Amino acid sequence: MTQKTTGELLSEFRERSGLTLSEIARRAGYRGPSSVQMMFSPDYTVHPLNATIAERLAYALQGEGNPPIHSDEIFALARPRNWTTIQAANWVRGQQEDATLLFAGDDPESLPVSNEVEISGRPLPTLRGQPKDIPVFGTALAADLDFDENGDVAPVEQTLFEMGDIITFARRPPGIPADAKVYALYVSGSSMEPRYRPGDPLFVDPRKPPSIGDDVVVQLVSSNPDDPQIVAGLIKTLVKRTGSHLELEQYRPEIRFRVPMERVAHIHRVIPPNELFGI
Repeated sequence: MTQKTTGELLSEFRERSGLTLSEIARRAGYRGPSSVQMMFSPDYTVHPLNATIAERLAYALQGEGNPPIHSDEIFALARPRNWTTIQAANWVRGQQEDATLLFAGDDPESLPVSNEVEISGRPLPTLRGQPKDIPVFGTALAADLDFDENGDVAPVEQTLFEMGDIITFARRPPGIPADAKVYALYVSGSSMEPRYRPGDPLFVDPRKPPSIGDDVVVQLVSSNPDDPQIVAGLIKTLVKRTGSHLELEQYRPEIRFRVPMERVAHIHRVIPPNELFGI
């Protein structure tokens, strides 16, 4: 028997709830229906669902429909399918306590560790007790940009950044100092898979200059010199930087392309996971 995709299951929840995509997006704190449309498509096969997305969709859908949708039904999409009933119940209980905490109920000494690794006795870094003070700005997919590379037009996935629209606040990872001015975004689109999936959160440092090989958020200005406002942006990997252009890379489809520096308003570094947790 063919197993249903995450998108098919979410679509069934939407039909059961009687809500429109616009209503779900608004309740979940997204900018508009385009931010969630892909998740409710039969082609959305991401599993397990990102825990943060599950939390937001559970908030939007719980209590709706006949029978009423329970938040556990949404959280179930964010855990592996082969877990035992006890594992699933423990996971759901932890998600209900706070879906953004990592290792919230784990004893560090009980975590599986290779025989070659000596446990230091130091507690694992977690988000428990960390302040929720990182602004999360709204994002949405935009029309692809076409960059001409040696006569070949390359379609590049583009993201709309609503930098004036704080949709929520995220917990400050333990590796980020209290005085660091960072912000967060949710990934829209699939051009950076498998590194980032749609809905994955990114923490961004607008102050530390990125190095070659870093993932970056590039804010673009209009190509009209008479209207130089920021219109959209790119989440890509920095390959090369010169005085005249940035060379960037995306993975789906796999292409490298150049962006003229006159189109670049800002380039910010995506903070890697090891720095977020001070490892």
